[in-house]
Amino acid sequence: MLNLGYAYTEVESEAETMALVSTRKVPAFLVNGKVFQGEPYFGNFFKTAVKLHKEKNRILVKFAGKYKRKFRFQITPTNKKAIFLEDFTKPDLVPELKQTEFPIALPVLNIQETWLRGARIVFEEKNGSFHQEFELDPIPPFGIVKMPLLLKLDEPRKKDLDFRIKLMREGVLDAADLSLETKKLEEPHRITFHSKIDRSVQYFSVRYPKNYDPEKSYGVIFSLHGAGVEASHLASQYSSKDWAFVITPTNRRPYGFDWQDWGRLDFLEVYNLAMKRFPINPDRVYLSGGSMGGQGTWHIGLHHPSLFAALAPQAGWSTLHVYQPFAMQPSRMFASPEVLVARERARNDGNNLFFLENAEHLPVIITQGAKDKTVPPMHARLFRKHLEARNFDVNYRELPDKAHWWDEPRSAGGGSDALDNDEIIDFLKKRRRSVPDAFKIRLYDLSLNNR
Repeated sequence: MLNLGYAYTEVESEAETMALVSTRKVPAFLVNGKVFQGEPYFGNFFKTAVKLHKEKNRILVKFAGKYKRKFRFQITPTNKKAIFLEDFTKPDLVPELKQTEFPIALPVLNIQETWLRGARIVFEEKNGSFHQEFELDPIPPFGIVKMPLLLKLDEPRKKDLDFRIKLMREGVLDAADLSLETKKLEEPHRITFHSKIDRSVQYFSVRYPKNYDPEKSYGVIFSLHGAGVEASHLASQYSSKDWAFVITPTNRRPYGFDWQDWGRLDFLEVYNLAMKRFPINPDRVYLSGGSMGGQGTWHIGLHHPSLFAALAPQAGWSTLHVYQPFAMQPSRMFASPEVLVARERARNDGNNLFFLENAEHLPVIITQGAKDKTVPPMHARLFRKHLEARNFDVNYRELPDKAHWWDEPRSAGGGSDALDNDEIIDFLKKRRRSVPDAFKIRLYDLSLNNR
């Protein structure tokens, strides 16, 4: 029922050595009794540094999966002291924008029992003369730092830019290739920025309006990705609109925070950046998303209803209590009442049904596949029931032959039907933000309601 299990093995090593562990669907593992974090999903960008003892090493792996009991645990001895990880955050090059400065972030893993200090990152252009160096922040033993950098080109580039990047300290510790791809303005492309929240480098993707005119004012569809989906991929699932931008924030990770907490803050930061950067009419701002992004549409939309003209959630869950029941967890059965009360209070912020009162002046179009086994239709039907009981503006679309996600039939511009359906887009296009004379608001998070 819980699809959770453990695997045990023993590994012989001829000598004491460092090793790199690569995992998929492994939340945690133990090596010789020491607990390490794994990769609970299947992104393949996370590696863990461990130390193997001479002779026998005992390994216990905790694996989990919502459907299939399948995981990966791969351990590889290494003599390297530090390496780049694959999870680069980088922008696209858009020649029409004539940019020369680009925030970039490179993750570095320290594979030592001592601090890594005095290292630097070197960018060298392949087939070119560009060269730039950065000092790397100190990294604790076995730690990871995703280093925020500002790449400064000598002039705007019209073609792809290929680099050889090196991690240096008394020689080359590691090296990798990094490319910045060139995109046309009308193509979906990534824009990076330094976050004011924690100085990290984040990105969002944007699809400009068809036949874009900077002198005109446009609407904007903010679309929130589902679990495991890159924001850059989601932007490509929309066709170009002649009346609106399409902007896809990241939630800080492809899985992230269910668009709550850091995920909600990430959205708000991208919202503020977009409203300053692009000619957007604040009365024509729309929020959409599928699966985890559908939950994010409910969560963010109901916490910040004054920002939006309409919501368009697809396959979004009603509350985490229903989507992932905690009834069988040992902590639920054996924890003290005081601990359970504190945990429930922390989780109530994710109960979307509790905040439905905030949609009184916020039109909603709900899309749901009747054959969805990931987020069953009961969630969408609950939203519909309670919105209609309040006589709120809701349009409900339940497709009998669709499951969790679907592309076909493609929209006229090639977008995926699950989110870029003509009925959804027409619903949004006709709406403008409503500013009532009086309203009621229900909030739980004191960062929003602090008076």
